[in-house]
Amino acid sequence: MVLGKTVILSWIIVFHLLQEKRILAFSQTYKSLSQNLFDEILKRFDELKIKPLYNKGAMTIAYNKGICFGYSYENCESSRGLTEINLLVLDELCLAPADILAITAPCLRGNFTPIIRFGTSPRQGSVWNKWLIDNMATSNIEVFTAKMSDNTFLSKESLELSMNAITDEKMRLQEIEGEILSDYDESCILYTNDFPKSFNDNSANYPIKIGIDGSGQGRDKSVICIRKGNRIISITKYEKLDPFDCSTAIKLILLKNKFTTDDVYEINIDMGYGERLLCCS
Repeated sequence: MVLGKTVILSWIIVFHLLQEKRILAFSQTYKSLSQNLFDEILKRFDELKIKPLYNKGAMTIAYNKGICFGYSYENCESSRGLTEINLLVLDELCLAPADILAITAPCLRGNFTPIIRFGTSPRQGSVWNKWLIDNMATSNIEVFTAKMSDNTFLSKESLELSMNAITDEKMRLQEIEGEILSDYDESCILYTNDFPKSFNDNSANYPIKIGIDGSGQGRDKSVICIRKGNRIISITKYEKLDPFDCSTAIKLILLKNKFTTDDVYEINIDMGYGERLLCCS
């Protein structure tokens, strides 16, 4: 047995099936659902020497009163109408549509506390990568991470092949080390993980300051950073930021964080692009 995300999720599903719970499970495609996730679930039952009821046409696995409904992200809308789901499992969450939780939340209705479990490889820039970072910062979710080198089931040759195939440092950190990379790494000198969590927050005693780094001719990204004392309020990256849209973007960020333009003490602009911004402000 090669231990990975899908194997862990398959054990979670089997445990709930044995408790006769109702489960909704997703994989990225129908093929990955049948050949990966559901295949691993059936292997777990084989290891326990228990025979479940597998309906490949309906993509369900049942045991006594417990049942697991399988869907892919390709047809996630088809899960609407299910209810009394005790457990939601999302395999490769990084590949899920942005509204997957909005679609599935009504399925978790019932007189119980629903459980959500997911497995994913970090994907810098994805909607779920930011969701993970934001929720980890507020401790709203538990995240367990592992790196490829921790997997004792991998041969030395297999690990070396992966190491040699990946030449990009960020991809190595993401794929091999299992790190969740900040979406702002490409644009910022200082990252949020450079600051210890116990950093003294003196933000109440300081006004808002804004820094803008424009992308010039569009060769890189435009970034707006809003700071209040020691606390970074927001770092927002744009593929393109027209000078005429800059003030609107700033006002929207301030509004989202419950500030107004009256709270702003100063705006610092990179002068390579600053003259155009000043003219349009």
